[in-house]
Amino acid sequence: MDGLVRKGRVDQLITIFTLQSNDKDMKNVQEMITMLKAKFPKAWFKDGAEFNDSSSKAIWTGEESYIDKEGIIPMFNYYSERDCYQFGAHVALCKAVEAEGYYVECYDPGTFFIYPD
Repeated sequence: MDGLVRKGRVDQLITIFTLQSNDKDMKNVQEMITMLKAKFPKAWFKDGAEFNDSSSKAIWTGEESYIDKEGIIPMFNYYSERDCYQFGAHVALCKAVEAEGYYVECYDPGTFFIYPD
């Protein structure tokens, strides 16, 4: 009987953890892509599954993307030491995705992924 009580308690804890983890209604990949395309019209965003199967929960983006509507300010500059870039990604993008529970990660200097946190 003691084993069943422990198992039941573990199941309860897993349920509680799952509910707490999902408290914030995060956008799925397609919803995030739609939001990002609207916010940054001179940038490209694709489902990570198009890059490879193991990136199906990510958003793929990279060079030839711009923060501004005129296409002047690069969204990514891996080699920049300016404060407006965090590990190669423009802070405007970082803040936009962080507000939705995602983060930006560099794959290589021209390829970036946006993952759920």
